[in-house]
Amino acid sequence: MWETEVGIDIEAPASEVYEYLADFPRHREWSSAAMIYLKQLTPGPIGVGSEFEAAETVPGKVVTHSRITALEPNRRIAWHAWLWKLTAVDWEFVLSRRESTTHLVQRSAWQIGIGPVGALLLPLRLIRRRQIPAENRRSLERIKVVLEKKVLVSESGAH
Repeated sequence: MWETEVGIDIEAPASEVYEYLADFPRHREWSSAAMIYLKQLTPGPIGVGSEFEAAETVPGKVVTHSRITALEPNRRIAWHAWLWKLTAVDWEFVLSRRESTTHLVQRSAWQIGIGPVGALLLPLRLIRRRQIPAENRRSLERIKVVLEKKVLVSESGAH
């Protein structure tokens, strides 16, 4: 297992950052996984326990599944994702105020294959361990662009 953590400051209120990230279908807009589709598998409104399926193209063409594990308004969003029994990842966004900005931290804890499968996946694990922080950084930068444009548009519309 290994863990990653990246952070960024966003010129937007924590409530707007949280609202955007808690809207799981919008993850396609910013995720470095480059999703072809993301669909909700469980009926009803999105909440803790809601499950999703995503067809991703980065780092390769795969279909992953995920389940929301935490929704703490304006503070934290977390979900567990998996690809068969080959990979499991616990994802988390943590939000905190820093003067006029929201500090957004993205964490992930990775488990890639165990036993004989794990041995076969060792080269992939080493490559992915180096790639993930940069991919997560790009995701945070996309989130920042979307949310700061929204703030600029709303500020210019107020005049």
